[in-house]
Amino acid sequence: MTWLAQLAFREALRDGHEWRFMLGEGIVITVECQWRLLKDDRLLVTREDDGQQFGLPTPVEGAECVNARLAGRVLERVDLRECICDLTLCFSGGFALELLVCSSGYEAWRVGYPGGCIVASGRGGLLVHGAAPPQA
Repeated sequence: MTWLAQLAFREALRDGHEWRFMLGEGIVITVECQWRLLKDDRLLVTREDDGQQFGLPTPVEGAECVNARLAGRVLERVDLRECICDLTLCFSGGFALELLVCSSGYEAWRVGYPGGCIVASGRGGLLVHGAAPPQA
């Protein structure tokens, strides 16, 4: 997944139970598992925070929180924990977006690119559909 490095973060959005994180041109990471955003190893916001009030004047908007912090940042490194497919996207400025697989049966996330996609299967493997991913 090193081919994702050097892409700029474009946008995060929520679509029902799915979250989409857009990178560069035509790369979409669709997430159905838990995710969290960290800055210098400190927790900023998670999927679970979205819509929660926490005593604030308005509920937390997860996509807005991610967009405000990652807008224009460059993806510097991608770490994949192969045995279970946890994925960490390390962005400039000390930010990390972690995708945490929490089901042994459901697909957790997928990376779509022109002509194909990579899917994190529920049993810890990666499946490629369509064209092979771009190379670094």
